[in-house]
Amino acid sequence: MIALSLALSILPAPALGGASLEDAWFGIWRRLADRTARPDPLGAQLQNGPPEYLEYALDLRLSAFDTATEDAWRADPTGARFFVQSLDEFELTHRAQMKTRAVVGDGWCVDLRYDRQQDRWTQSHLLALTVRGEDIGGTPIFVEATLYPRWEKTDADAMVALGLRGAPGEVRLRVLAFDPFNDAAYGLARSRGAQLPDNRDQLGAPLGFAIEALSARWRGGRAELYGGVVPGFTTTRTTPDAPD
Repeated sequence: MIALSLALSILPAPALGGASLEDAWFGIWRRLADRTARPDPLGAQLQNGPPEYLEYALDLRLSAFDTATEDAWRADPTGARFFVQSLDEFELTHRAQMKTRAVVGDGWCVDLRYDRQQDRWTQSHLLALTVRGEDIGGTPIFVEATLYPRWEKTDADAMVALGLRGAPGEVRLRVLAFDPFNDAAYGLARSRGAQLPDNRDQLGAPLGFAIEALSARWRGGRAELYGGVVPGFTTTRTTPDAPD
């Protein structure tokens, strides 16, 4: 998978807010991390359902968060927002986002974020715990380490980011590890002689990469650029009764 996004907002300075694609960009990675939320959890990484009634896309667009508030939401480490939209006599789509931050030391903080999305294509409930360090070593460098905890340890994901912030804006390099605990969990179980219904082994590096650039505001304008790629990787599954 390869993705590329670009956003540009122009506002009268020093107005706050404006358009931003950051939440939509992270929504792609949340969709990849929450694989059980897709119609076919073992299928392709990005999935769309069969054609729906023509008003479906309009219903979602009318109920979506206001684009003019996206930059303010991006910049605020604490907040909550949600929308609810009736689709028909029986279906109620909704989306909720909540985030908070706690300072734990000089230049260090812990972010907790919860994203919930329920529609005809997605049934997602994803929690993210991020440890963030600012101004590392007295430099404009910052780091992030994120864990997406799941009930099954083999379904948990992790993400790390390295960024640089200065007067022109900021740039970030991000790496998402898919199921980084899979091999360790199965290897530990096998070492203890556990009788497993199946065994799974990752071949290659199950990683996704992204680069993100956000400009500072200049004369009321600012720009964002996002790009990413998920190279192919394979996970093998074998069972005692069918070793082939």
